[in-house]
Amino acid sequence: MVLIAGNLSKVLDDDLRAIYDYVKGVPSVTGTADQPRQDYARYCQSSTDCNAGESCASNECVGKACAVDIDCDTCQTCAGGACAAPATNSACLASAR
Repeated sequence: MVLIAGNLSKVLDDDLRAIYDYVKGVPSVTGTADQPRQDYARYCQSSTDCNAGESCASNECVGKACAVDIDCDTCQTCAGGACAAPATNSACLASAR
């Protein structure tokens, strides 16, 4: 979105209206297709880059308090009340590439 936002000022008014009309016409996703998603994985180089109580493992912050996997960042799993880094052979990591 950042790349698009910077260039919207260069778009002609008619084209901008067409984009708006298109986006407004796309039906919203509701019901069983509207599934919650995990939050993005946060990059870190050391534990100081993470929130309090978290650590840096495999360049991503882990250790956030959780009750279920959806409480954790992308591809992380909830283990013992804390988010754990995904295994290197995780199917989630393979599909995220």
